[in-house]
Amino acid sequence: MPAATIDAVFLLAGAIVVGLTAVIARAAAKNDEDVAQALVAVLGWAEALWRAVFVGVLALALVVVVEALWRRRWDLVRDLLAAAAVVVGAA
Repeated sequence: MPAATIDAVFLLAGAIVVGLTAVIARAAAKNDEDVAQALVAVLGWAEALWRAVFVGVLALALVVVVEALWRRRWDLVRDLLAAAAVVVGAA
């Protein structure tokens, strides 16, 4: 008899979870839109930040190349050219 009672409890809990899942799934589209608008409002400045970071990294790479050429580190220049060739080939 106790096994039947626990089975009924699990069945009731499963039915409640399925019902709540259906309610949540119905409201998900509106919630997704609200979350997307909130992220745009909070992180709207992020595009400018990533552009600045990208330009900074490019400038740093240029400094490394110029320094390698200035100090005549031909092994490093060769490696940088090989890396650039791989990037161009992959693109």
